[in-house]
Amino acid sequence: MGDVGILAALAAGVISFLSPCVLPLIPAYLSIVTGLTTQQLHERGGSEGTLLKCGLFVLGFSLVFVLMGATASTLGQWFVRGRRLLNGVLGTLVVIMGLFVSGLIRIPPLSTVRRINLPAALSPLGPFAALVTGAAFALGWTPCVGPVLSSVLAYAAASGSLGKGVTLLSAYSVGLGIPFLLTGVLYNRVLGTLDWFKRNHKAVNAAAGMVLAVMGGLLIFHALRL
Repeated sequence: MGDVGILAALAAGVISFLSPCVLPLIPAYLSIVTGLTTQQLHERGGSEGTLLKCGLFVLGFSLVFVLMGATASTLGQWFVRGRRLLNGVLGTLVVIMGLFVSGLIRIPPLSTVRRINLPAALSPLGPFAALVTGAAFALGWTPCVGPVLSSVLAYAAASGSLGKGVTLLSAYSVGLGIPFLLTGVLYNRVLGTLDWFKRNHKAVNAAAGMVLAVMGGLLIFHALRL
């Protein structure tokens, strides 16, 4: 797997954060997680309580994604004898996902989002409600970040190693989580940057999709050491 795989998974997490169906809703999710209005986030974004709740939210979706990575790599272990065929199939999947992210092909089921509405019963959990909200985010937004996430899971499965699968999805979670934390703590300062990505999301997605397609091609032709 090496450093390349870890860096690719890290970048994939950032790409997921910047996706058109996640980025515009970040302020709303911050409000849900912290219990603060947008105006209060402007005023108190760097408070200790905000950092704690955002951290628990990130931990919640990280646990779900890492579990997915462990499952994918474990399944990959079952196909050790057919490793070359498995890599070809998974590489093809990554290429298709890359073309979808770049906007060159359409896959309607991946364009939908299944939001999970959490009951008000979570409120007695206090700050730890953010942990459950993070897990719900991972499950509800999986169709949205699916093209990128499935590519990382494909690499986890191709590695056929539980440790590598956990490492890859941990890196993906860090890539998705750090921008969320920074937005919560430095809300006022990062709004301009987020707006730029919103305006240029097509170009960003095209570049990210092409990178995924190339990585998939390397996996197909066994040119990427896992």
